Amino acid sequence: LLEEWETERPKYKGKIRGEWLDRSVRDYAAEWMQEPGIVWVQHQEFAIKLSDETGVPYFGEMGLDKSGNFIEEHPSNRPLIASLLANGEGRNLQGWNRNLYIDPPLNALQGEQSLGRTHRSMQEADEVSAEFLVTVEEHEKQIEKLLLGAKYQQDMTGQEQKLLYGDWLE
Repeated sequence: LLEEWETERPKYKGKIRGEWLDRSVRDYAAEWMQEPGIVWVQHQEFAIKLSDETGVPYFGEMGLDKSGNFIEEHPSNRPLIASLLANGEGRNLQGWNRNLYIDPPLNALQGEQSLGRTHRSMQEADEVSAEFLVTVEEHEKQIEKLLLGAKYQQDMTGQEQKLLYGDWLE
């Protein structure tokens, strides 16, 4: 069967597109962005739709929005939407102290790095918060994996992990 499929596969040129079943996550994120903060996203379609609906810029590849503005030059008194993959490492985003994750980071390193964009030297706020939106059971399991991974890293390296610093509230 596999061999038959491999010969037929080139004939299929399907297009994949997202279909919106519910807008509750976008509504929640839009409300959350009434104050400055970073909405971290994994899915570009979601980010673009949220940006179009709210007027809040989405910073994707190379840290740029659709107008070519760089994420680190965005005013810190305004919210932004950021690709976790493109901006979760190497950016100086300490102008913000609120983080909303639409999907949990893929692993403890990605969680540590992305939180480190705001929880770093020159952060003027007394607290940095991270909110993880849990909409499906898989999100709960992923957060458990993040915490286990962070604990493992902390135990192995002796370096405190940002995912373990604060209080976890439900």
